[in-house]
Amino acid sequence: MSPATATKQSNRQECIDRCVEMVQVVSRCIDECLRADAKRASECIRACLDCLDLCIACAKMLSRGSESAPCPECAEVCERCADLCDELQDLGDALRECAEASRRCAEACRAMVG
Repeated sequence: MSPATATKQSNRQECIDRCVEMVQVVSRCIDECLRADAKRASECIRACLDCLDLCIACAKMLSRGSESAPCPECAEVCERCADLCDELQDLGDALRECAEASRRCAEACRAMVG
């Protein structure tokens, strides 16, 4: 296996791992937002749901070897989710964790597209 192929496979697995992590973390974040001030957290919840949908799609497509996984879009949506979670960290620890995991996922998705 060439070094480039090994790197690509490593990047693919890292992206899958980060996307799967996001499914868990985003779910906790949404739950915490729902228990808080819903009006204040509604934009964050929507961003988290978008992130969740894209992370699931990305992980599934990468797992089956698809070259058309929505990694660039996933990275963009994860960054938006991270920014909104950062703004609302006072609502609970799950939002801080979500912001951190979102940035890790965005970084892994960017690595997939080069």
